[in-house]
Amino acid sequence: MGMKVILLQDIEDLGEEGDVCVVKGGFGRNFLLPQKMAVPFNTSTASILKGKQKLLLEKKKEKQKLAKSVQGRLEGVIFEITARASDTGKLFGSIHAVHIVEACLKEEIHINKKDVVLPHKHIREAGVYTITIQLYDQHHAQCVLKVLPSGESGIYTKIILPGDLDASEKTSLQQEDEVSTTSSSKIQTDAKDSSKSSVAQTKSIKKDSDDEPIAKQIENTSNKEKE
Repeated sequence: MGMKVILLQDIEDLGEEGDVCVVKGGFGRNFLLPQKMAVPFNTSTASILKGKQKLLLEKKKEKQKLAKSVQGRLEGVIFEITARASDTGKLFGSIHAVHIVEACLKEEIHINKKDVVLPHKHIREAGVYTITIQLYDQHHAQCVLKVLPSGESGIYTKIILPGDLDASEKTSLQQEDEVSTTSSSKIQTDAKDSSKSSVAQTKSIKKDSDDEPIAKQIENTSNKEKE
């Protein structure tokens, strides 16, 4: 049987703080409520939630502002990943969303694995790919993933800003991207681009923390009702 709850914080694949959701009874009673991630929906908690709509709206605007900022930093960025590969460009292993997340962390840009949309679940060939990073409220950034083959073991990542490439390199990258999109062609080992590129320097962005007073008031009211 379903259970109606009010979320006290953002929960992936469920909703945002202040959202009213219907969840499975066991999930609500055994996980959400004990972890203080939600409270039961009732007259008292609904009344408190209604009085906090303005503050919740302001918090959503802050999330939108943050997403727009991250979008501006990531749009057009090139993720250059060097991985061990055969002479034909086949990787000994594969590239996943987590490698993009790790590359972003080097520049103190915080994203989740679920935000990264790759052309394939696992990339197993060297080449140039277009990827999308989905952010809050339909904000997203189009980026380039350049997978370079190497004879050495290990996977190495870095971020390159569009401004760090000269005109000839930009043209070459666009041509490689078009070929990779239509035919997933292989590329030969040629690391001259990496010697001319510099890692982007950016300011760190931190996610806003949940507003404690809202969650506390709703939680306290819910506890009083139980008593």
